[in-house]
Amino acid sequence: MDGVVDADEMVVQTTTFETFNSYQILLGQAMLSVSRSESATRTPLTQTTTTSVTSYQYNARGQLIGAGGTATGSTTTVVWNDADQDGVMEPGERVPQTTTFNTTNAYRIMAGQAMVSEARTSSLSANGNVRTETLNITQYRYSADGVLIGATGTSTGTTITTVWNDADLDGVMDAGERVGQTTTFTTQSEYRILQGQAMVVRSDTHSVAVAGAATTVTDTRMNYQYNALGVLIGATGSTQGTTTTLVKNEPDGGSGGLVSQTSTFTTSNVYRISQGQAVVLRSTTHTVAADSLTRLLTNA
Repeated sequence: MDGVVDADEMVVQTTTFETFNSYQILLGQAMLSVSRSESATRTPLTQTTTTSVTSYQYNARGQLIGAGGTATGSTTTVVWNDADQDGVMEPGERVPQTTTFNTTNAYRIMAGQAMVSEARTSSLSANGNVRTETLNITQYRYSADGVLIGATGTSTGTTITTVWNDADLDGVMDAGERVGQTTTFTTQSEYRILQGQAMVVRSDTHSVAVAGAATTVTDTRMNYQYNALGVLIGATGSTQGTTTTLVKNEPDGGSGGLVSQTSTFTTSNVYRISQGQAVVLRSTTHTVAADSLTRLLTNA
């Protein structure tokens, strides 16, 4: 956890693939009309399988004039589920989490090649009591000779977390007491081109979470660092937000109305890179809570 890429800290990610091509004959030449690829990428904890189909269109002279593509697949990650809450990873407590995705690609023709100009990916992730749906849109820019020179990205989505609401306060989870809490979010991503690939170097996420009488609005910024080979070697992140909670106020002991209590918070995170991903190692939060009666300063 020293932030330095040591010799024994590089892990292998393996991708296997198989491609099937269909051709049409134009002016005596075999021209690729449909390409179908199936691939599998594996790391020690994650496996992604993808099926991609790209079709090509030509004019009467055999020149490539258009293309379209789709990709469908799933990613499965093995995580720890401490079912007996004893803090020990025991047999049977490693469970899979799966995300399914569907991508549609738009292309432009440059120097006779089909280059992806926009990728739209919708994904669905189910993780225990949490369900997340996301739409990612990434747009790519090229030089006049077809070299990738830039990209921008936007993500929008909704996360629904199922929680227990003990409405009758009897300590028993009755039918109808499982309710959904909703978070909506939007992310803007900035890219740099490394080794011909668009790599995210900064992302800004705005989210709104509603949980009963409490509404939390947050803004999060992430920054990523890479080495000259395009390997992720570091990350920093911080979050600022406000939580507003409705509470009952009876200043005279009688029937009072609802008032808002507001707290603001700032969180800074320390990350380590694990399996090519930025994972939170330590989180520090500074909170200021204030209402009409009290003001509380806390550090966690």
